[in-house]
Amino acid sequence: MPKFFPIVFISLFLRFSESTAQINYRVDEWRVETSKLIVRAMNSFGDEIFAGTSGGLVIYSPTGTKTITVLDGLSSLDILSMAVDETGIVILGMNAPTGNIDFYSSTDGSIYSIDENLTKITSITVVGDSIYAGFIALDQIGVLLVTFDGNSGRYQFRDSFQNFPEGISFSEVRAISVIQDSIYLGTDGGLLSASILGDNLKDPANWVHLKLNTGEEEFVNAIGLTEGKLIVALKRGVFRRDEASWVQDGTYSPLSLVVRAFYNTSDATLMATNVGIYKRDVGGGWTLFTSRRVDTADLAENSAGILWAGYSINGPAEYDEASSQFVSRALNSPFNNILSAISNVIDSTMWIGSNKGFSKLSPDGWKSYLHSTDGETRLNDSEIELDRYIADTLTIPRSGIHVSLAASNGLVYFGYGGRGMLEFDPESPADFTLYDASNGFLSGSEGHGGASHFVVIRDIAEDNSGNIWIANAFAQDDKHLAVIDTFNQWHYFQKSSTGLINGVLGAITHDSRGNVWLGMQADSEILLPEGGLQVLNYSGTLSDKSDDIWARLTKVDGLESNYVNDIAVDGDDVLWIAVVGGVHRLVIPQELTRESLRANLSGIIPIVSDHDVRKLEVDSRNNKWFATETGGVKVLLNDNTWLNGNEGFTVDNSPLLSNSIESIAFNPKNGDAFIATLKGISILRTEYSEPLFTLEKVKTYPSPFIIPANSDLVIDGLADNTGVKILDINGDLIRNLTSGSREIRGSQGFWDGRDDDGRIVPSGIYIAFIYTSLELKATAKIAVIRR
Repeated sequence: MPKFFPIVFISLFLRFSESTAQINYRVDEWRVETSKLIVRAMNSFGDEIFAGTSGGLVIYSPTGTKTITVLDGLSSLDILSMAVDETGIVILGMNAPTGNIDFYSSTDGSIYSIDENLTKITSITVVGDSIYAGFIALDQIGVLLVTFDGNSGRYQFRDSFQNFPEGISFSEVRAISVIQDSIYLGTDGGLLSASILGDNLKDPANWVHLKLNTGEEEFVNAIGLTEGKLIVALKRGVFRRDEASWVQDGTYSPLSLVVRAFYNTSDATLMATNVGIYKRDVGGGWTLFTSRRVDTADLAENSAGILWAGYSINGPAEYDEASSQFVSRALNSPFNNILSAISNVIDSTMWIGSNKGFSKLSPDGWKSYLHSTDGETRLNDSEIELDRYIADTLTIPRSGIHVSLAASNGLVYFGYGGRGMLEFDPESPADFTLYDASNGFLSGSEGHGGASHFVVIRDIAEDNSGNIWIANAFAQDDKHLAVIDTFNQWHYFQKSSTGLINGVLGAITHDSRGNVWLGMQADSEILLPEGGLQVLNYSGTLSDKSDDIWARLTKVDGLESNYVNDIAVDGDDVLWIAVVGGVHRLVIPQELTRESLRANLSGIIPIVSDHDVRKLEVDSRNNKWFATETGGVKVLLNDNTWLNGNEGFTVDNSPLLSNSIESIAFNPKNGDAFIATLKGISILRTEYSEPLFTLEKVKTYPSPFIIPANSDLVIDGLADNTGVKILDINGDLIRNLTSGSREIRGSQGFWDGRDDDGRIVPSGIYIAFIYTSLELKATAKIAVIRR
């Protein structure tokens, strides 16, 4: 025995070290998936480069890359402006709707925030221990003053200035700079200046409207210095202050050029614009710095003199002297945060539709498939890497995707808001099929608010037989419901020849009996006046309409509204109906008649009816998830109680990215809930994975388990109705973890390193003895180090 302990201990530790690339997530652990490609601001401190993006703060250093998000303490992910003080504090101005100023210490990683109930921070500059920030607060525009407090060791709000001279009107402080003893504000109404030496900046008389008298609209985009002189960027050129007058420092070519920022390197003045980076010529004028014309938000240079560019839609890039070009350093991520159409999860892979294409999210990371702007197909066969953005460009439509479906046949279907439906084979990306009005499969919307080529797909669903059902919402030929059968044959249900009502078809779902449920939306203005709920039993014969059974429910039958947002069927064959104004439940009757439906319809459910429910989803444990427009996510558990005391998940009680939820999907294998917002995707590891009936995949982490610890040891891969006994190496019982307690949740058990009396156990090897009500048994070794 004395020789056994160290041998086992070392082998366990080595085994763990070799597999640290595999990330293990705990029940209740949150992650976020956001785009790091949309860069709004760049800065540096020492050898570190900071990129403020719509997906958080990305830090590049010689030792690696990391992203700081709401999970680390930021008040928001969407960074709009940034500055760095002389001690390495990164000052972040947040975008709407959370206009906080966050502070990140590049030395110790600490984070704190100033919240003055602002909408967004449009610009920031720091001078000494003072920060000046342009802000918008609803309809108020002004400048915030924040100063460093030596007693607390933190920046604190000091004052705000919103009174400016008559004769200047603006809606945004687009640039802000302090030069010597003067503060300059670049606005969409002109240039303002004031002294910061003792003048009361609340008094409009102390502000000066610096009229450039250029003959141009004085819309100031950027402020900078060159050769010690003030320069400003207007819509049609750069102007330089010489003594008391303004002179033109160069015109733009092309005229569509928009200046984002000026930046001074050790030997040049650069200009970041929407069509590339320009370098100032000696004596005035600007020439293109590199041949690549990419929309550039900002520039920064580290202590080694290496220049970085923050591209507005392509992520950060590092300048390579040898090639005289910028090299992309964009991280693996989606191409933007507008990720509203997320599919179901198959084999731990999901598909997400957006406004410029679609993306695949797998355990390896992201890969995007984008609309080709030049009509060329480009396939990237590289392996997915976490430090590299990967995308194919395809000749797919550039249009918003409303719905995504990963089907059991291996194909993925995307429904566009005007361009029809795309059938995509992941094994052959270039060989997709677009179904639209041009090839006769789907119908345009002429006469119903659109045009003959404008094909709107509101939903796509797969039934238990593998048929694909399509909501052709505004079909001008009234074939609102289309079906692709398993032999790839198309079938249609048309208003004039079936029981389909004359409304906008917005949602489709199926129950276990083969019934097809349709959520309709009434819109009299486009001649589709009928809404409510419909059900179809087609008797398994798609081609024979004579045996079809139809029934419907409307507001006169008890629905709160005839505008149905979404529908879903749970594991008990109960239909959940989200309408404008509330959510109903319907126990599906055996006989499909209007009377039987009316008799089984509930009133609206109060908890979720206070918020507009956009989407309904049911997880593998029959819990109902409600995606609301303003109230986050509400969850009705299978035992008919509400998760988190009716609150569900909001930005106030969780790291949820937004309270405005677009859609929800689940990975039934591990219980992950994917919550899509217009700020990105929040992912929560829940205890609601599908039941396991084996103990073959049991594992424990972390290993070794160092105690005391902030997080418990996890025993993963448990079957339902499992108990765990923690034993010492002699077989003595140390701790008993029981099914149904907070110590075992779903497929995970948790041990805090204490015995049944609450005492921390000594270092050593422990055995987790796992058993189930079905007499399954397994053991796992646990290496414990007590500090």
